[in-house]
Amino acid sequence: MVQIFYRKASENSEIHVLYERCKRLARTAKSQEIIHQNFCPDLRDHMPSKQIADRLIQAYLRTFESVYRIVHVPSFLCEYDQYWGNPQAASPTFIIMTLLMLAIGNSFCQSRDPVKDYVPRTTSAQWIFTAQTWLSSPFEKSRLNIANLQAQCLLLLARQTNAVSSDLVWISAGTLLRTALHMGFHIDPRHIEGISFFDAQLRRRIWSTILEIVVQSSLDAGGLPLIHYDDYDCEPPLNIDDVQMEDPIPKAKALEDFTDTSLQIALRRSLPARLQIAQFVNDFRRGTSYDEALQLNKILANIYHECSALFAAFKKSEKCPTLFQSNIYDFMTQRFLLALHDSFSIKSKTNPTLYYSHKIALETAMRILAPFSTSIPRDPDYTALLLTGSPSFRDVPAQAAAIIADDIMGRIREHPVNTSGSVLYTSYPLSHEDSKRIIEEFISGMLARIESGETNINGYLVSACFLARIDAMERGQPVDEVLSRTMLSVLETCSKILEDRVERSSPSTPGMGLNRATNGHSAPTEFNNQFSWSLNDDLDIEMDIGSWFPSFAFS
Repeated sequence: MVQIFYRKASENSEIHVLYERCKRLARTAKSQEIIHQNFCPDLRDHMPSKQIADRLIQAYLRTFESVYRIVHVPSFLCEYDQYWGNPQAASPTFIIMTLLMLAIGNSFCQSRDPVKDYVPRTTSAQWIFTAQTWLSSPFEKSRLNIANLQAQCLLLLARQTNAVSSDLVWISAGTLLRTALHMGFHIDPRHIEGISFFDAQLRRRIWSTILEIVVQSSLDAGGLPLIHYDDYDCEPPLNIDDVQMEDPIPKAKALEDFTDTSLQIALRRSLPARLQIAQFVNDFRRGTSYDEALQLNKILANIYHECSALFAAFKKSEKCPTLFQSNIYDFMTQRFLLALHDSFSIKSKTNPTLYYSHKIALETAMRILAPFSTSIPRDPDYTALLLTGSPSFRDVPAQAAAIIADDIMGRIREHPVNTSGSVLYTSYPLSHEDSKRIIEEFISGMLARIESGETNINGYLVSACFLARIDAMERGQPVDEVLSRTMLSVLETCSKILEDRVERSSPSTPGMGLNRATNGHSAPTEFNNQFSWSLNDDLDIEMDIGSWFPSFAFS
């Protein structure tokens, strides 16, 4: 599809001009989001009203704290209540942690409900930059403690949920990991003489969270995971609720009973396999052994099926996972299978012995895009994360949509189309229409993401072109004409959205940074294979979607 865009842009100056205009608008919009602020000596000045804070804290607790266990919730809420009674007595670390929780929670409260106090995303960015400034101040040994480590974890999660330098989280995760190693968190608390049960469980939770941040950011950045599963012996936390941590004689619940740590325990079960997969796909010296890939697939798939059975058992316990928890668990595990099989799935077009990877990649893509399906309930929190979260919540679904679209187009070629335009086959593992509907819903989600503040339009553009090509193939229409119209329509839509955003942000300087020519058009430049096509513009790292389908015949 990217090769087609090269050709269309070189043939049609209007497509080229619109795309270049969108790129300039996006850069201008991003530059307006950058906040340069001085360090505020009194951190309390950044705290919102209690009414707003209560709502955002609850949003954080029901979402990310239920996945990445960082604090003991009852203890935090007690200190939180004390803060409003006597703000002057609060420690700087507590205020920083609270601001970061507010920033994370705010990403799930962007509905602009007039009944509720709306907090703009720029305020979240200010909270994040304040925390970053404070944590980056000259380091003292006295700050080498659990609270500071918790604040570092929250900072990285806040950057990811608000897409604030989220592409650089892997770099910061290295610092977080080394800090935890220096503090001995990789060593199981049973080796620490005299440690309390509470502290032991808190250390295990935080270490599991750090490992999860490391492995997820590793896959995001295409970097090595920085640690091997043999480098630590810290065990997962016990299956207990937070209220049990202060019991005189705490007793772990059965794994079939859902608790405050069940999701973290489930993620830890697959962590060694996911670390190996991250190492396998990101090590330039490896990643070519299909036997090794199949072995890693078997390990992770077996664990996933076991955990799926466990999730089914949770329904019989006193409480069960929320839809957000189920969706985020699937995303955090299934993306590793997609990364593992993607390259082999592409090669299966010319090498039938690799067909199993195509099958697994397609099944995994369907699971990743399941939240976009109209046949299952929508979770507003997970939808909010897809709209405003880090690029991984944009790029992984985009990759999944491309895999499904490629499969549909391949099957259309293999089967005839009747006069009504309906295809005479059933796409695996969903019907043809269901598969198309998921892509349509995903495209709507990508547009909503741009409307919510995203500046990268490439995922939306490519996905829309895939769908347009499928429709044209079904109807027997000229594909080139349909794609040209689709590209122009998408670029015009994105240009309008980005221009409105730039003008809202700088009303006194309309058109700032657009570098328009006097006639409203920029001079076309020659397109070649060096054209920058990236789903990750923040670092200008090329993510060539065309490389996903090197053998695909576009003519």
